[in-house]
Amino acid sequence: MRLRKLSRKESGAKRTVAFEARIVDSSSGEVLAMVADREQGKVASLNLRALTWYGEANVIIDEWAGQFVQVANKRPGEVVKDASPFTLKPW
Repeated sequence: MRLRKLSRKESGAKRTVAFEARIVDSSSGEVLAMVADREQGKVASLNLRALTWYGEANVIIDEWAGQFVQVANKRPGEVVKDASPFTLKPW
């Protein structure tokens, strides 16, 4: 699979963070799972995180980490909810 970098205009987002992962069985080479996600900064009335290029990325990556823990601990049939696109915390 080939990936190409999207321009800001093509992605339709101002500040985004993305990842893609593939879990492969080392003995057989079979792909067991593939995951990909792209998130953009949260909407806030006053967003102080947007003042730095990495401020919103830290929040998004922390949310992904929490979701990975939830996925690892979930029972069959349980659904892991996505994070809210809004925040009331400006810091």
